[in-house]
Amino acid sequence: MFEHLGMDFDKLVGAAPEKSAAKTTSIGSNSPTPAATADDSVTLYGPANEDLLVIRAIEREGNSVVVKGQAYGTMPLSATLRPEQARRVFKLVRWSLIPFLLSFLFRRSKSD
Repeated sequence: MFEHLGMDFDKLVGAAPEKSAAKTTSIGSNSPTPAATADDSVTLYGPANEDLLVIRAIEREGNSVVVKGQAYGTMPLSATLRPEQARRVFKLVRWSLIPFLLSFLFRRSKSD
């Protein structure tokens, strides 16, 4: 099925690392193929408190940043962030949000 869509399953799930001249740096995992536990992953939640995205590793590949994880708890994900898109992120953040983001790191989650 993946071949019909023009996708390489092993590359998507990270089973067969791509041999390239680009240096890969991993953040959040000490192993080349991330086998993250609950403690070294980041989870983004939806409005009904369901897991939308679990980020297991953030890696550098050449001039891009690659985020690896799972979407909706089951579907493997490998997303690439290019430099021009990273600059666009800063345009989305309003100046009034910056003090909140700095204090956000020290806040606790509300208990449900």
